[in-house]
Amino acid sequence: MANHSTLWIPIALLVVGLIASVSIGLIAWYNSKRPPGWEETAIPSYIPKINIRQESAKQVEKKNSSNSENPENPET
Repeated sequence: MANHSTLWIPIALLVVGLIASVSIGLIAWYNSKRPPGWEETAIPSYIPKINIRQESAKQVEKKNSSNSENPENPET
């Protein structure tokens, strides 16, 4: 059976996990496409802006430009 001196470990783990999951969920919620009725809501200032589509487009563009410079070795 758990000793009272080590009981804080699983409790602390649960608290840290709850805080992490809420934080990640908030970031995902505010950076996703909003459901009907939530489109015009303001994003809080403490939520970082994540734009995955823009980063992906830049990577594809960079990859395409490197392929056009070396057409003899196209990637499959």
